[in-house]
Amino acid sequence: INVFFFLLSLLFTFTLPYLFGLPFLGEEGAIYRALTFLIAASPCALIIATPTAYLSAISACARRGILLKGGTILDALASCTLTAFDKTGTLTTGSLSCHHIERMHGTTSIEEALAIAAGLEQGAVHPMAEAVLREANEQKITPAPIPDFNAVAGYGLEGTTSSGARALIGHPDFILPHLSQEARAAYEKNRPDSLSSVLLIGEELFCFHYKDELREESLPSLEALRKESKLTIALLTGDHSAATHQVAETLGIEKIFFDLRPEDKLDKVAELSKQGGLIMVGDGVNDAPALARATVGISMGKIGSATAVDASDVVFLRDDLSHLNWLVLKARTTMRVVKENLILALAVILLATTPALLGWVPLWLAVILHEGGTVLVGLNSLRLLR
Repeated sequence: INVFFFLLSLLFTFTLPYLFGLPFLGEEGAIYRALTFLIAASPCALIIATPTAYLSAISACARRGILLKGGTILDALASCTLTAFDKTGTLTTGSLSCHHIERMHGTTSIEEALAIAAGLEQGAVHPMAEAVLREANEQKITPAPIPDFNAVAGYGLEGTTSSGARALIGHPDFILPHLSQEARAAYEKNRPDSLSSVLLIGEELFCFHYKDELREESLPSLEALRKESKLTIALLTGDHSAATHQVAETLGIEKIFFDLRPEDKLDKVAELSKQGGLIMVGDGVNDAPALARATVGISMGKIGSATAVDASDVVFLRDDLSHLNWLVLKARTTMRVVKENLILALAVILLATTPALLGWVPLWLAVILHEGGTVLVGLNSLRLLR
């Protein structure tokens, strides 16, 4: 751009005297007017209009513990109309407690079932696994050895006990195909309506019931998103219908999708993204594909898995959901400031260049307009540091 304006100034220097009979030298001369035009047309303010705004916004986010993996994420955030949340660990604390173990079919003791469950969960990274291990530790029960442990992503865990019995723990959809008729009948008769996982040891069936608490900031954060950011809110989770509806009713969420496996969640995110820009907020390994597919993926830095953090575009280092509404508003403000900067920079250039050629603007005034426009653009961008 600078080369273009330099060549244009040279053109004016040699053509103005012949077209308008101007002298080459003097304050009314072609060289003086060409130099004034070159200074007035220099696009310094235009060049810094966008990067200074993005850098200021990114710095403001960093001070609040929000990590952005690039400035273009602000553009994407500003265009979003829908926000989808995972439940466990995102809207809730993710610190589950195993408050009850129910024997649904069989004669194995609860203590032995807990030992086998703890043996399976030792190699897992999930809030339910932590709850089972914590319960076993509190009851001073040693996890049973499971030599051929295997994880089935999005479903559960399986292995073989020291007695040779096959053991599985996880989502009911993972366990039900392996149940005998008696065990299936027992499960259907006492189907859990709370957050739970199912343990199968040979032909014997157990249900582990968990409790989870909502984050203190969940309700006010979602209300702020609805009222201030005007975002539609959805809940995507792999949990059961009853537990999901209980949380959704408390938080006032109308769009609810439950019993979702990782691939189901990915498909649902792709579907919702077509309705407008989608922000996906999650924390677990199972959320990683959905976080990567969403318009903007946001993960929790403390409780979140390394896979989720790597797949996301934004990381909340302090796991504070109240930052989401602030971030969306900051992104929209950044877009507005960028537009203001561009309009201001272009206005200064357009208003100064033509008068410079006509001799109405002296050289010193062109310098003031050029530098003043650059300073004003910079100061306008610095407002985003707040």
